[in-house]
Amino acid sequence: MTERLLRVRTGRQPHEVAILVASVALGIVGTVLPQRISPAIAAEFDMFWGRAFWIALVLFAGVTLYGIYRRRIEGLLIERAGLTVMAALYGTYIYASLAVNGLDGVTSIALPLSFVVANLARCWQIRTDLVLMSSYLKEHPGVDLR
Repeated sequence: MTERLLRVRTGRQPHEVAILVASVALGIVGTVLPQRISPAIAAEFDMFWGRAFWIALVLFAGVTLYGIYRRRIEGLLIERAGLTVMAALYGTYIYASLAVNGLDGVTSIALPLSFVVANLARCWQIRTDLVLMSSYLKEHPGVDLR
C-alpha cells in the first residue's frame, strides 16, 4: 500500500518535465548567447549576473529533473527545492521583461508567469503529500518509505 501511494504521489508530469527540459536548453543557449536569447535579461543585468541567471536556470532545472526521477521522499524534497528556485528565476525574468518593456512586455511574461504559478502549486501539492505520508507513518510506525 505505501509503495503504491508513494509511487502515485511522486508521479512524473509530462508537462513539467517538458518545461524543465526546455529550461535547460534555454539556459545553455542563454549562457552562450545572452543578448540573443533574452534582451531583457541582458539589458537589466550586467554580463556576470546575466550569465549567472542562465547558469542557475540550467542547474536548477537539472536539480528539479533529478528530484522528479529520484522518486521517494528525497525526490519530493529535491523537486520542491528546485521548483522553488525555478519560480524565483522565472520571477526574475518576469521582472526584467517588465522593467525593460513596460506593459508592452505583458505578452512575453504570460507563459513564465503560468510556470511560476504552476511551480508554486506543485510545491503546495508536495507539501500536502509529505504531510499525508507523515501522518500515515505516525499511524503505521514500522513502515519504511525510503
